[in-house]
Amino acid sequence: MARGIALPNLLFFTDPARVPDPDVVAERLPRGAGVVFRAFSAADAVDRGRRLRRIADQRGLVLLAGADEVLAETIGADGVHL
Repeated sequence: MARGIALPNLLFFTDPARVPDPDVVAERLPRGAGVVFRAFSAADAVDRGRRLRRIADQRGLVLLAGADEVLAETIGADGVHL
């Protein structure tokens, strides 16, 4: 559960090596899907995470930060994927 919300059936796991612009994918996910933002300590993690937060809000997506509680709090994620 993420903030009392059931986890989505469809999750998109970001991966900078395979999907350099996760915003494009997130913008196409159906309402109710989720994004697991895996920042891998990237220098632009906060900016990218905040962009994903805005997209998630607009599209009705659940946003989780991958294994980084501080990043999750900073970007306003719905939870942390461990």
